[in-house]
Amino acid sequence: MIRKTSIELKIILSIVLFTVIVVSVDRYQFSNNTMQQFMKSKKSKNDLLINTITPIIALNISLGLESANQEYLGQIVKQNDDLEFFELKDTNQNTLYTYTKNPTRNSNGKINTDNSYSKKIVDSISNEQLGLINLRFSDKEFQEVREKNIETTLSIFLITFILLILFIVIIKREFRDLKNLNSYLLNYDPKLNNLTLAPSPREDEVGVIHNTIKAMVEKINSHAHDLDELNRSLEEKVNQRTKELIQKDNILTAQSRQAVMGEMIKMIAHQWRQPLSTITLQISNLEIAKMLGKIVNKQQEEDTLRQISDTIVYLSDTIDDFQTYFHPEKETTRIEIHEVLQKAVNFAIPRVESQAIDLKIIKSKDIYVNVYINELVQVILNIVNNAIDSFVGFERENKFVHLYVKEEENTLQIFITDNGCGISQENITKLFEPYFSTKGKNGTGLGLYMSQKIIEKQFDGKIDVTSSQEGASFIIGITNIPSA
Repeated sequence: MIRKTSIELKIILSIVLFTVIVVSVDRYQFSNNTMQQFMKSKKSKNDLLINTITPIIALNISLGLESANQEYLGQIVKQNDDLEFFELKDTNQNTLYTYTKNPTRNSNGKINTDNSYSKKIVDSISNEQLGLINLRFSDKEFQEVREKNIETTLSIFLITFILLILFIVIIKREFRDLKNLNSYLLNYDPKLNNLTLAPSPREDEVGVIHNTIKAMVEKINSHAHDLDELNRSLEEKVNQRTKELIQKDNILTAQSRQAVMGEMIKMIAHQWRQPLSTITLQISNLEIAKMLGKIVNKQQEEDTLRQISDTIVYLSDTIDDFQTYFHPEKETTRIEIHEVLQKAVNFAIPRVESQAIDLKIIKSKDIYVNVYINELVQVILNIVNNAIDSFVGFERENKFVHLYVKEEENTLQIFITDNGCGISQENITKLFEPYFSTKGKNGTGLGLYMSQKIIEKQFDGKIDVTSSQEGASFIIGITNIPSA
C-alpha cells in the first residue's frame, strides 16, 4: 500500500504529521510548564499570606484584642479576593472569626478542596498553642489561566492549519508539472513517436527533469528506426537459418531412416535365410526319396507340408514385425517395459547366434509404462547392434550384452551393458554428433545421433554412456513419461 502512494502525498502527509506532532508536543510542554509555574507561584503566595498573618493573630489573642483581630482579618479578606473561606478557632474549638464566600465547584459539582490549608496559632514566646485557622483559596485564577492557555493553543493550531493548507497548495502546484509529465510518459509509445513535449522554461529541478526526459525521448526515437531495421534483418536471418536447420534435420532423418532400413533388410535376409534353407531341404528330401524309388507315405508328406507351412507362417510373422517397426506412432501405449526390450532383442538374435554372445534381458519385476513402442525399440535396437559390433575383431571370453531396467518415481532407466572393446574417452565426447562413426566406411554416424533426438523429443529424457576396459554401458533415461 505504501509503495503505491505517490511521492506528493507522502511529502504532504509527512509534513502534516511532523508539524502536528511538533506543535502538539511543544504546546503540551509549554502549557504544562505554565500551569506548574502558576501553581507554584500561587502556593508561594498563599504560604506567604498564612505565615504573615499567623504571628499577628497570635499576638492579638495573647493580648486579648479580639476586636483588633476582627478588624485585621476583615482587612485581610478584602485584600485577598481569591480567599473563599476563613475560620479562626481557639483551643476550645470556639469560633472567634469566620468568613465564607461562594465556593468554587469543579466539573462534578463538588467544592474544590485542593487549595485548603490549616495552621496552628502558637505564642512566639511561650510556644503555647492559642488556636487554629482554616483557609481555602479559590482556583478561579487557575481556571482562567487554563482557559487562556486552551484559547492560545487553539489559535496556534488554527494558524498552523492555515499554514499547512498554504504549504499543500504550493506543493501541489509544484507537482502539477511532474504529474503532466508522468501522464505524457505513460501514454508514450516509441513505435508511434507520440510524445510531443515542448522545452520547459523552468530552471529548477522540475525543469531539469522535464528537459532531460525530452532529450532522452528524442534519442530513443532516433534509435528506434535503426532498431526496427536491425530486428527485421535479424528476423529474416533467423527465418532463413531456421529453414536451413529444418532442411538439414529432414535430410539427417531421411538418411537415418535409410541406414536403418538397410540394417533391417540385412536382418530380414539373415532372418529368412535359415527358414528358406529348411524349406528347400524338406522339399529336396521328398524329391530325393522319390528319385531313389523310396515310398513316401501320406503321413511323411503331411508332416513335411506342415513343417513347410509353419516355416512360411514364421516368415510372414517376421515381415509383420518389421512393418510394425517402421510404422510411426502418434499415441503412447501402455506396455510392460520388458516386452519392449524383447521386441528389440528378437531383431538382433540372428546376429549373435554364430558369435557366442550372451544376449539376454535381466528382469526383476514387471514395470508398466506408457511409451511410443516403435520409437523406443528403434533406440534400443540401435544400441544393442552397436554393442554386438564392439566384439568384431576383439577377443573376449564369455561375451555378453545384457539389458535391465531400474525405476525411480517417474523416471525409468534402461541399461544396455556389454564387455566388448569399449569406447575411448575422446570418442565418447563426440558419440552423439551427426555423421560421427567409429565403424569407418561401414557406419553412417546417424544411429546414436537420431537415438538421442528421439529420446529427447519423444520421451523428454537423454542417453548417457560410460566406458572402461571391461566394456561399455548405455543408460536410456526416460523422464516425464507420456501418459496414455
